[in-house]
Amino acid sequence: MTSILKNLRVIETANFVSGPYVGQLLADLGAEVIKIENPNGGDPFRSLSPDGYSADFCSYNTNKKSVGVDLTKPEGRALVEQLAKTADVLIENFRPGVMDRLQLGWDRLHTANPKLVYCSVTGFGREGPYQHRPAYDSVAGALSGFFSQLLDKERPQIVGPALCDAVTGLYGAYAVLGGLLERGSTGAGKRIDVTMMEAMIAFLRQPIMNYIFTGQTPAPLDRPAKSMCFALACAGHECGP
Repeated sequence: MTSILKNLRVIETANFVSGPYVGQLLADLGAEVIKIENPNGGDPFRSLSPDGYSADFCSYNTNKKSVGVDLTKPEGRALVEQLAKTADVLIENFRPGVMDRLQLGWDRLHTANPKLVYCSVTGFGREGPYQHRPAYDSVAGALSGFFSQLLDKERPQIVGPALCDAVTGLYGAYAVLGGLLERGSTGAGKRIDVTMMEAMIAFLRQPIMNYIFTGQTPAPLDRPAKSMCFALACAGHECGP
């Protein structure tokens, strides 16, 4: 499995978790991932350790190459554009409009490299009233309703792992692989938009479907209770795998 994508080059202009996790998953499958970082400190997770290799940074950036590039300078943007011309995939998780202002948006890079699969990871997408709002794991978890299925509403406390960031990254990698598969048939690249909000709503498939079927608002303990009833009903039968 570690060499499936060995002939693919990925350019990553992303920080923190959701965007870098897309690149991490592709790197785990053998892709060459070149991470573009601000030369003044790099990915913010680097600052959590004196040597620049904090546990948080390494969690989402192993198996990658890295280069410091100042995207505010013309020569830095030109370098990324040249790299994009040689790449199969580009991943970015800036707010909508930032990459266009940097002259590294989809329209420009698609013209430079028509085969490029361009993956944008945002909080709420490129349209709508929330498009320019920042989003982090806890924001997506709350607004999507995910935390309502996980936390005690009387004493809500954020859980340890960044589940919403990770789920978004998984959907992003899944979409990129789909884009690459389609490119194999059409020869053309693809623009992919993955939002944290939509990823978490999609992840709530079972609670949402139960609401549609019953009209009852899902609660955190619904699934454990249902699982127990199912287990009792299956007692004495070969219901399991």
